[in-house]
Amino acid sequence: MRLACAAVISPANAPMHVASFPSSSSSSVAATGTDDARLLHHRAVDDAHLRLAHAALDEIEARLRAPPATASAAGAAASGGGPKDPYLGEVHRDEGHVVYAHVGATAARFVLVMATEEEEDDDDASGAAGGTREETLRGMFRALSEAYADAVSDPFHAPGGKIASEAFARRVRALADAA
Repeated sequence: MRLACAAVISPANAPMHVASFPSSSSSSVAATGTDDARLLHHRAVDDAHLRLAHAALDEIEARLRAPPATASAAGAAASGGGPKDPYLGEVHRDEGHVVYAHVGATAARFVLVMATEEEEDDDDASGAAGGTREETLRGMFRALSEAYADAVSDPFHAPGGKIASEAFARRVRALADAA
């Protein structure tokens, strides 16, 4: 799986940052360097990826409103982890993409749209590889959350506004390169 889009959505469901990472064969913009990451963010956000991220917001909202199961909530609260896991897992799927979500402590929503490869075996999507994929996704969300925290901690960032930090865009681009 390849990272096709990363989005940070405010608690009011307004996009704070959306970056699309087209495959190298379909991109007219070279995907290297900091200027290119900024260009991808501002000029070439793929509408299909944006629609997928937007479609996932309904499922994210539904999961956030759902009461936690009493047994798991009691166990999580006893372990100090709180009643809800911020990693929501898969929230939407279509024929070529899977959308995963994570909700931060500030209620910001982090959305990753992963492009599925046609040659990917069903065996690779489950079993031991599935556990590794989930660990990888959790790591990506952790890195995105840390980058977000750094970006919104900037005294020049307008609360709830778009994230204009080039350092943040570079860190998001690094996620796509590592995926």
